[in-house]
Amino acid sequence: MPQTTKTYADFMNEISPSELYEGLLAYGLFAEQLPPIFSAKPFFDYCQVNNPSFPNKPTGYIYYESIRNTNVPRILGIPNPAAYKRLCECITNYWDKIQKHFFDTTANHSYIVSRVFIRKIKNEKKLFEMNYNNWRTYGTPELELLIGARFLVNGPSPVQ
Repeated sequence: MPQTTKTYADFMNEISPSELYEGLLAYGLFAEQLPPIFSAKPFFDYCQVNNPSFPNKPTGYIYYESIRNTNVPRILGIPNPAAYKRLCECITNYWDKIQKHFFDTTANHSYIVSRVFIRKIKNEKKLFEMNYNNWRTYGTPELELLIGARFLVNGPSPVQ
């Protein structure tokens, strides 16, 4: 099966600092499993227009309970939006150094084993998904890595 020729660094280098900032702040504050009422896009738009300055101090997370369809609460911790904006700005400001770090630490990797990393997603502004099933783009190294191995560990199936 053909492997992808792209590295982690290649995926990172496709993202400009402005795309990174918007992708993280507008689409990365809330987990994608939350109902669509939870959106940080209006907060991103507000920040773009008003450029608010938030204090540089530690903050706690926002506690939220979501009831599952089994009537069991799911406890969620949502980052403080002001602190999260500052984090996104910091990551954006150091994006060139972060890209270099990814290149330096992953240039010799033969495979992209982890599916959990940011990347451009076709026709989307978000940069992260929990489920990447596009083996043509991201490769499937499991078969080649299994040769001579006795075990393959799979994570739990997502609850739907």
